[in-house]
Amino acid sequence: EYNRGFYQLMAVFNSSRIGLASLAFGTSLGAFKEAYKHSRKRKIFGKPIFDHELKAAEFAERITMLEAGWLMIKKAAFISDSGEDFLHNASMAKLFTTEEGMEIAQWSALVFGARGAMDGQKVSSYIFDAHVALVGEGAPEVQKLIISRNIDRILKEM
Repeated sequence: EYNRGFYQLMAVFNSSRIGLASLAFGTSLGAFKEAYKHSRKRKIFGKPIFDHELKAAEFAERITMLEAGWLMIKKAAFISDSGEDFLHNASMAKLFTTEEGMEIAQWSALVFGARGAMDGQKVSSYIFDAHVALVGEGAPEVQKLIISRNIDRILKEM
């Protein structure tokens, strides 16, 4: 429709944020799996990295964040499929999964030590992918603006 291009584009962004949150989730999950597999094989101080309590606790924290992100994506998709207004749910899912995605991707590379920063290492590519998801369909600041404008509604839904 003439002179409505911006609004039509925003409508596309609103629905594609769920897809981008899913992409960020997949990136995070892939990075996590690589780190987990590596932590079970590589030994430091005589035992696998994962068997050190501090590292095991880090894995527990990250898998919890992955689960939370997955549930946010499912909720946003469910609300979208039901035909209700899902704008703030999509923004919350995108904000959470993309910011956690950056965190998990960087942390996963650290599990590999110096090898995690080398070109050609699968785990290092997740950082770039996570960054692309972070800024696509609206940077975190845009998502926070959308969410903040819907706080009254969000509180009523809780």
